[in-house]
Amino acid sequence: LSYLNMDRTDEAVDDFTNALALDPANLDANYNRGMAYMRIREFELAFKDLSQAFILDSSNSRIIISRARAAMELERFDRAAADLRRAIALDPSRSALYALLAKALKGMDDMDGAIEAMRKASGLAQASGDEGMAETYRRQLEEYLDQTYP
Repeated sequence: LSYLNMDRTDEAVDDFTNALALDPANLDANYNRGMAYMRIREFELAFKDLSQAFILDSSNSRIIISRARAAMELERFDRAAADLRRAIALDPSRSALYALLAKALKGMDDMDGAIEAMRKASGLAQASGDEGMAETYRRQLEEYLDQTYP
């Protein structure tokens, strides 16, 4: 993990790979190697490791969200949306999760779902007092509305 913190991602991958050779069910090694792969844009490898981490702990929102991000990069929008819905069920007050879900739904050409999710993101950000994010989400919502109802 220290290699990852020092931006020595290749060495971090090697360390996590060695840890997994000793214990393939090592949750932290699977998750951290997945995150290292994300950092170097090896999204297929990241998705594989994060999926293994998910198998080991399917209630960890950090793992679920990370796997959703990898799925988004791979344009597996249906998988990303499913993971994000699971993360939202665990923590329904996080506006960023709804914004990510909106992007996944847009990738699936579900613009009505994307609009609904972005509205929720904006409302939650507003309710939490985060005016900057609320405004960002409102602008994105306007773009979605303009694309859907020109």
